[in-house]
Amino acid sequence: MRLSEAASLRHVPLLIGYTYRWWPPLLHFRKRLAANILGQVRHARLVMSAHLADWHPWERYQDFFMASRELGGGALLDESHFIDLMLWLFGAPESLVGNVEHISSLEITSDDNVDVFVRYRDGLRVTIHLDLFGRPHRRSITVVGERGSLECLFDPNIVVESVTGREPETTKFDCERNDMFLAETKEFLTLLTGGESVTCSLDDGIAVLRNVEAIRRSSEEQRMIGLSEI
Repeated sequence: MRLSEAASLRHVPLLIGYTYRWWPPLLHFRKRLAANILGQVRHARLVMSAHLADWHPWERYQDFFMASRELGGGALLDESHFIDLMLWLFGAPESLVGNVEHISSLEITSDDNVDVFVRYRDGLRVTIHLDLFGRPHRRSITVVGERGSLECLFDPNIVVESVTGREPETTKFDCERNDMFLAETKEFLTLLTGGESVTCSLDDGIAVLRNVEAIRRSSEEQRMIGLSEI
């Protein structure tokens, strides 16, 4: 039985752990984007670049599950958070082209470099770059519209608005990484006691996996994949 069917029959609350949806800078970023301060949005770029050897300094990176394709490691699956953020911000795309590969000197069997070009029906274009060899580490989202740009830098937790006719505005957040995990946990406990708010649902998680599958297929077949094919 499918998980969604089982949960529905037993009335079990489900919450997917794409934790960046609870991250205060990104909540502010999404709110400002929804306020249409940029006018028609034309392009967005999502970047995650962080050297794998720095993730768990207490162990050899070769022993970390991220190093193993068989254990589900790799940039595409583990950092599918950024695919989820794309869907959370812009909805479902029409088609995409993806490249998934291992190009660095890292001693791993999983992918360490992912590049995706995504097309939306309204003319929006999105690019996603994920890698496991970058230094210094960078996580960011930049959105460009007809009236300016909006950028979120995960470290140092700032959102920068650059809108035509106004001075750039920077909003700084003092939150810690653990705050988003605590916020998700609080929501889950609320669900267990009858709450109905679901920030990241099972359907959201399934949508991410559809896009992951489309990216893999595009890379393997070296062609553009329509999401209707998945």
